[in-house]
Amino acid sequence: MNTPRKGSFRDRCARLTALILFFASSTSIARAQDHPTFDPSRDLEGYDACFASPFRDLYPFDSYTELLGKEITAAALADAQKRWRVDRDAAEAKLAALRADPPEETLWLLRHRLARSAYFSKITWTEDRSVPGIVFLVQRPAKDLPDYAKNIARDYGPWLQKVQSLFEEQYAKPLRPIETSCASIGTSARTSASPATT
Repeated sequence: MNTPRKGSFRDRCARLTALILFFASSTSIARAQDHPTFDPSRDLEGYDACFASPFRDLYPFDSYTELLGKEITAAALADAQKRWRVDRDAAEAKLAALRADPPEETLWLLRHRLARSAYFSKITWTEDRSVPGIVFLVQRPAKDLPDYAKNIARDYGPWLQKVQSLFEEQYAKPLRPIETSCASIGTSARTSASPATT
């Protein structure tokens, strides 16, 4: 009676296949360790804060979110971080310019909130500044009418200017001394809380 010899051809093939799979798996693990995956939240300074900002549209996130989860070399990561710092600084310079002009800052926020709205993003607007101090966003009429937005501004502008004037006289001006006083108290408190220097 013939018995299968130990270490037959089939056994050797099975062991060889197992070895090949083991080395392939080890190589993949080593490669993954050499090239970690990219995560902008972890790898880019200030990314999450910029992404959560109401001014997020100023920042070019797309080129970085496209890399999310992909393997990246140390050199490529350093390059991405360098590009992010340049992009972030450029966006923050635009943001500083906006914040230096509160009416334009408010208008920018309004435009972008309308653009992200499920309803208002589908509406075509005409922007009219013919009335000093007031910006009209006028929905385009179903039928084109000459000077439609300008006529709306002409009809409602004087009334809105009167409302603006009343608000300034009855609320803004009386509250300015209180605001200034509160600011002075805050500055004084911070000064007194600062450690004395010798």
